[in-house]
Amino acid sequence: MSEKLFGVWTERRTQAGLFKLAKGARFEAWATAVYLVLSGAGACAGNPLKQYTTVYVEVNERATIEASEETLLLHYGLPDLSDIEAAGQTSGTLQAAE
Repeated sequence: MSEKLFGVWTERRTQAGLFKLAKGARFEAWATAVYLVLSGAGACAGNPLKQYTTVYVEVNERATIEASEETLLLHYGLPDLSDIEAAGQTSGTLQAAE
């Protein structure tokens, strides 16, 4: 496995990068993140992975990705916002920016 980190932004560690898995490799995905299969194939939790499949991993969760062929994953590490509470009630009315 190899990793290419594109960058880390904010104090809550929003990040992006690539993971390259060799055929037969097992990779443990972690934290709050989205993994997009750019190429290759494999499985995660018994579900098949192929090009453009996404794997979402929630806070304190882990998922094992198994590559059945060389696989390239785009990784977006999402910020941990679990300690932020709602600032108040909202009316539930939203308007899209135009």
